[in-house]
Amino acid sequence: MRRFRLGVASLLGFVAAQAVRDVYLRHLFGNLGLFDVALIAFGTVAAVFGFGLAVFGGRQIRLLRAAWREVIAVNVTTLVAWLSYFGALRLVEPAAVNLAFSGIAPAAVAFWGVLGLRSGADSRAGRLEASLHWALVGAVVALAVIVSSGRSGFPGLDPMAGLAGVALASFSGIVIAAESIISKRMNELDVSALSIVSVRFSLVTAIAALMVARAPGALLRLSAATIAEESLIFLVILVGPIYLGQVGLKLTDPLLSNVISAIGPITTLALQSTVGVVPLSPAMLIVTALYAIAAIAAAIVGAGASKPEAGPSGVPRAGSVLACERLPPPRSG
Repeated sequence: MRRFRLGVASLLGFVAAQAVRDVYLRHLFGNLGLFDVALIAFGTVAAVFGFGLAVFGGRQIRLLRAAWREVIAVNVTTLVAWLSYFGALRLVEPAAVNLAFSGIAPAAVAFWGVLGLRSGADSRAGRLEASLHWALVGAVVALAVIVSSGRSGFPGLDPMAGLAGVALASFSGIVIAAESIISKRMNELDVSALSIVSVRFSLVTAIAALMVARAPGALLRLSAATIAEESLIFLVILVGPIYLGQVGLKLTDPLLSNVISAIGPITTLALQSTVGVVPLSPAMLIVTALYAIAAIAAAIVGAGASKPEAGPSGVPRAGSVLACERLPPPRSG
């Protein structure tokens, strides 16, 4: 019972940490540019986990060398997905970005599967589950209408900027679905989740550093102490959700994990309204609630269609809400 409670607490922390991450990033973009933030955020993660891999990961380094094609693919998809996500946060409110990203992900997993990109842990969604995944896509379309028509509560938002923000967030969800599948494939080759974290931000860090060097901005005017403080914050808000999600799934089960993760956009909406980022909009509240209902229903239907032997430590069902939001847990042995 204690392990279960810890798992539930970790899942709730996962949802809360994602909301804090998105709201904080939206605030930070008021002072720094896209590549400034990317360099601090991903450079810190790459440096810390890369150092750990170099010191303690002899066998993992050999496995990564053998899977060099997957390493390149993970880096490219991470670069595209996260820069798109950051770009979306610069244009629209965090709750809209979170909903578009999460809502498109389950259908995106099925899309990649049709193209032949799947992992051994994947399973085909049934007709009802697939219909619910398309209902989530419908929620994203409704979100785009709400944002572009000025009903999201975001003051003075240009309609085209709103559409671009939702499109970027959706595109990020599609690409991160591919990254998630590739990461699972690497995990099936005994590459640990932490090793993947150690290498997946290398390319985006290098690109961000190059762009900052070519066009120095606000980052170079910050003091070393401020940069160090931001680096520590980013280490927590980027890695924290990944870690909490892994612990939560390991100690509970995919159904509960997916149900709790379904309240992510609602949590972000509540947080951004509470801290005064964007006033609460009735239209946003309705579409976010409908998203959560469809996501929870998809999780329940998906769990019913899953094999009974998939125990508490299994990965989320392919196409689930949680499957595209974080890395799979490390394999034992």
